[in-house]
Formats: sequence, C-alpha cells, structure tokens
Amino acid sequence: MRPLPRGANAGLAAAVARLEPVKHAHPDVSWADLIAFVGVVAIKHMGGPAVPFSYGRVDEMDPATVTPDGGGSTLAHSADVCVVTTNTSIR
Repeated sequence: MRPLPRGANAGLAAAVARLEPVKHAHPDVSWADLIAFVGVVAIKHMGGPAVPFSYGRVDEMDPATVTPDGGGSTLAHSADVCVVTTNTSIR
C-alpha cells in the first residue's frame, strides 16, 4: 500500500513498511483496521486504558473522498510498539 500524499499521513510510510508482513499474513484485514488496531495496542502497551476495538473499516485510496488535509501522525512509533516491542498478533 502506498499512503495518500497528505499531511495527516506524515510518518505513515514507515508504519506501513513495518506492518506489511502483518498485513500479508492477514489479507482480509483492511489497512485502516490494522492501523487503528496498532493505536489501540500502543495505548495499552504504554499503560493507557483498554480501548474498545471493532473491525470493519474500509480502505479508501481516492483523495477526493477522504477528510480534508491537516494534522500530523505518530503512526511509525505506534507500529514499532505493536509489531516489534509486543509482537502482538491481530487475531
């Protein structure tokens, strides 16, 4: 997957690279769900509360249909926490 070139996706390429083996192992899980799940795992791993999670997000690659640009991201760090530190499975 190649992230849309938007400000809100800053750092997403690094996260996607770290998560590609997980996505490959679980092709039926959308990138949107996988990235959201990584955030949930990272929050819990860092001592935060358990965040409810459910699957069902759909990947959208058309820039005209996504939210307006803006903001930043710490997804690369979240991916590292989920995949490297905790070795957590998405199952």
